[in-house]
Amino acid sequence: MSAQSPDAPFPGRRFRVGDWTVEPLPNQLERDGEEHRLEPKVMDVLCLLASKKGETVTKQEFLDVVWADTVVTPDVLSRCISELRKTLGDDSRNPTYIETIRKTGYRLIAPVETLETAPEEESEPNVESDSDNVDSGTGDAGNLDSADAESGAIAPASEDDGNGDDASIRPPISGSASILTSPQFWVVLLLVVVASGVIAWRLFLTVPPTGPPPQPTPLTSFPGQELYPALSADGERTVFSWKRDDEPTALFLRQTGAETPLQLTNGPRDWSPAWSPNRRFLAFARESEGRNGVFVVPSIGGSARQIADLGVRDIDRVTWSPDTSANHLVISAQIGPFRPYALFLAPLDRDTLIQLTHPPSQSLGDRHPAISPDGRRVAFTRSLSTQTQDAHVLSIADTSMERITEDGSVITGLDWLTGDELVVASRRGGVSALWRVPTDGDDPSWLTDAGEGVDILHPSIARAISRIAYARQTLHTNIWSLRGTSAEPLVSSTQWDSHPDISPDGERVAFVSQRSGSPQVWTVAHTGEEPAQLTSMRSTAVSTPRWSPSGGQICFVARENGRPSLFIVDADGGPVTRLTSSDSVDRMPHWSRDGAFIYFSSSRGDAWSIWRIRVSDGTVRRITAFPGLAAQEHPDGSSLLVVRPDTLGIWRYPLPEGASDTLATQASPAAPLIDTSATRDRVVPDFSPREYANWRVTDVGVVALERDTDGVTVYRYPPGGERGIPLHTLAHVPEHPALAVSGNARWILLARHDERESDIVYLDVTTED
Repeated sequence: MSAQSPDAPFPGRRFRVGDWTVEPLPNQLERDGEEHRLEPKVMDVLCLLASKKGETVTKQEFLDVVWADTVVTPDVLSRCISELRKTLGDDSRNPTYIETIRKTGYRLIAPVETLETAPEEESEPNVESDSDNVDSGTGDAGNLDSADAESGAIAPASEDDGNGDDASIRPPISGSASILTSPQFWVVLLLVVVASGVIAWRLFLTVPPTGPPPQPTPLTSFPGQELYPALSADGERTVFSWKRDDEPTALFLRQTGAETPLQLTNGPRDWSPAWSPNRRFLAFARESEGRNGVFVVPSIGGSARQIADLGVRDIDRVTWSPDTSANHLVISAQIGPFRPYALFLAPLDRDTLIQLTHPPSQSLGDRHPAISPDGRRVAFTRSLSTQTQDAHVLSIADTSMERITEDGSVITGLDWLTGDELVVASRRGGVSALWRVPTDGDDPSWLTDAGEGVDILHPSIARAISRIAYARQTLHTNIWSLRGTSAEPLVSSTQWDSHPDISPDGERVAFVSQRSGSPQVWTVAHTGEEPAQLTSMRSTAVSTPRWSPSGGQICFVARENGRPSLFIVDADGGPVTRLTSSDSVDRMPHWSRDGAFIYFSSSRGDAWSIWRIRVSDGTVRRITAFPGLAAQEHPDGSSLLVVRPDTLGIWRYPLPEGASDTLATQASPAAPLIDTSATRDRVVPDFSPREYANWRVTDVGVVALERDTDGVTVYRYPPGGERGIPLHTLAHVPEHPALAVSGNARWILLARHDERESDIVYLDVTTED
């Protein structure tokens, strides 16, 4: 807590909350001989609540006071409140200590009483004696009223109400006496100094936390990647997908107590197993020779039978209704090639799919389905982009839908813990963690996190024993430098480093790194030295930094208090300026050749399209009438190259003459500059829309990625050329923005997963707060 904070409660003083005795300095709680240690910030949260007893403390007030000098997201507060409730034995649904004020903050409803300071803590008996006379009730440095504190006047004391919360305080000094000569004034001043010192000391105090968070138990530790765990209802058996080097990705079953897993399928690529209600069968997704389908196999192994053919449409997940009378699956699959994911009902007695959801066409769609214990509802995530996702619940009977979360964070899986509570794997606090999320809109509570550099994926729950199985995945991502025939790491740390961009003069590299604890924009010299952090955003999603043509500014995307928007920061650091602000998702910025504009893709309207903003005054204009995922201006300014979501290739469209002067002054901002009848030519023939972030326009043509099972190959497509020239091949390149290219295409940067490992663990939890 900041030493300057006027809300610093009970600095160093003991107090009682409910039937717990609180010792702020050693971060300790005690009740009936039972002692608990709190993390320092958790104690600060409790002290702030106690100082405002009975009043609502807003979430912003917590951040401003407890985390005044730290860049954090609001979800760290949720974790602290959850830890407090667990320690105090409180129930969020029927609280006796901390009440949630929805959408606002929290309120301490338990009685609070200031206690006498322990004798061993007394440093000056005479001063302590005087302080008891002046301030034995609230411990807030003399009970100065906030309105009078600036003038130095001492507020009148309230009478003791008999409940022990307030003790008698000396009456105010007579108006005829000088406050500077009164002994009470000097006592109060001394207390303020002592209190400030104690608070400052607490800032540097490191006390062991109460104890480690709930520790998961390893279930698998095999080489390769074990993903998509599916627990049987009794928790005795776990089926998972195992990807081994040079081996098909197949399903395996691990029995409790067995050392060796049983192989159930033979691939070539099988994932997302789901148990039938009677545990006799497993449904799963399979990709073979470019086609995707849903299959069913006996849970002891055997021949697999296809029940749904999705063709070239990708499948995300498969889930089986626990209702034995329902006899159906719910599948998350693409509506069509390069189209969003939607949820489909797949009755097992019919060869048909019934579409349940209709996500916005500009979104990534609906994924991670999980059917409720009664079989009547489906929880899933709706993704506006790779960084903006929220949990929803759908009624299967009438397809009515309710949004459950509103923080727009990355979600990597969910499942039902009870009929009214989900467990969600999310990065809502900046670190991948499991959260308990009530479906009635109450605040989520933190369960456990994966630690830095690790992601939690695909939670699966055995509700009969409240056991959660999930995958812990480590992806150590670095940025590699490719020159000529050489390839070597340029930017590496123990954290995630990616999204590179090379400055126009080739002297520096901008990138996104989590090395400071949260994703921020950094720069580094072309040699990999002199790293410098440019931003300190209070955001869990920062991406795609892009240098201006002059090299003086960097535009990037961040989600701060809303949807992802465009921001600008000077290349040497300084204040961050927001460029766009709307209810849409704005992403993939690229500067015009003269630096006057920034092109970007946006979900404004009914589909993704290309827009442009004038940097000087923020004027926005729609550029394309057709769908667009990313755009870059040709070096000569004559045309715009666009990646579309509805077709393969990178397309070139001529820009109207004088387009830079007619941005929005002569037409409606929604009127497109390039319409659907514009002449176009395809400069890169088979480029996949999935790689919309991984291509660059240079002086010597377009450089783009082509991905296959063996890795990624970088091609250069010369102007007017039909065929690409292969430049480099690198394995384990992520699908997120990973490519940077110098103007002459002689220097290329690629992000790479240098470590890829995942194992299955399980965690036993209770269904009560």
